[in-house]
Amino acid sequence: TGTGKTFTMEGVDQPPELRGIIPRAFNQIFEQIALHSGQSTEFLVRASYLEIYNEEVKDLLHPRTPSKAITIREDSSGGIF
Repeated sequence: TGTGKTFTMEGVDQPPELRGIIPRAFNQIFEQIALHSGQSTEFLVRASYLEIYNEEVKDLLHPRTPSKAITIREDSSGGIF
């Protein structure tokens, strides 16, 4: 629809000021891991890349996954998983 959603999320690689939310978030995550890592520290990073459009959820990392197989749940404390 031309409103800039994809650009906001992804941006462009150069110049760094034009990077989107996703590359900035990943960069920050891995910078923190590098900062806090040590021989006795282990990190596990998991990522999902979902699109919600017309109340249908699509897994953009595994596009062949049927949308009906993807569920979003909320736990009793209000967390989404």
